[in-house]
Amino acid sequence: MGAFGNYNPPTKYNIDFIKNRHIDVITSFKADGNFIPIYFKYVTDDQEQHIYKINSIKYTRELHRHILFCCLYTNEGKQYELLLSFYVEECLWTIPV
Repeated sequence: MGAFGNYNPPTKYNIDFIKNRHIDVITSFKADGNFIPIYFKYVTDDQEQHIYKINSIKYTRELHRHILFCCLYTNEGKQYELLLSFYVEECLWTIPV
């Protein structure tokens, strides 16, 4: 079993990352090679930066070209849900549109 379970990266396809918002993410790696996001930084259109700690991962899905993480985080006392996609071949985090 690989670092991503039974995930085997497929051949490359063109992805329109312009439709997705790229995002900076800090991850935690486990000894078995698996990882989870623990912080993310969101930059608004006017370049204002917001950094959030991820409280927990609700679920993870290994999809065709990427790994999808459903994350819970808190902002101003309220808990929110956020989907993060990690494209393995491109080593790129996005917020799916």
